[in-house]
Amino acid sequence: MFYKNKKQLIVAAFLFFTIVNVTYIYRYCFKNVTFYEKDCMIALSKYNNEIILGEYINGFTLYNDVKPLLNTQDKYNDYLQTKENILYFDYYDIDDVIKERFQIDHIEKIFEARRNFLALGSKRNMGIYRLEYNDEN
Repeated sequence: MFYKNKKQLIVAAFLFFTIVNVTYIYRYCFKNVTFYEKDCMIALSKYNNEIILGEYINGFTLYNDVKPLLNTQDKYNDYLQTKENILYFDYYDIDDVIKERFQIDHIEKIFEARRNFLALGSKRNMGIYRLEYNDEN
């Protein structure tokens, strides 16, 4: 009797996971096909040959020639003090976090890219910020 129940449990689990996978494949590969990420990468081509800081920029370099700079926070701060016109790529709604992270007073949003999937519980767009270092810090 135990063997028969175990076999039925395995078959039920297999069917459950198969149905879940087929449902998600249909939902995201056929029904709700979007190209927001691709469109963002193409739109970023207006910043070709620009150096852009940020943790996420490396994932958005397929259809453009931007130069991602991936490094530690300390190296970002050193780079920010030696250069002007710094571009930073991150979520579009974190102005205060960026000001605190880089200890700067002025940031300017210069680019926004729409996204169509959840990140941290909501649909969050990506963007490019222009950072200006304040010498008094």
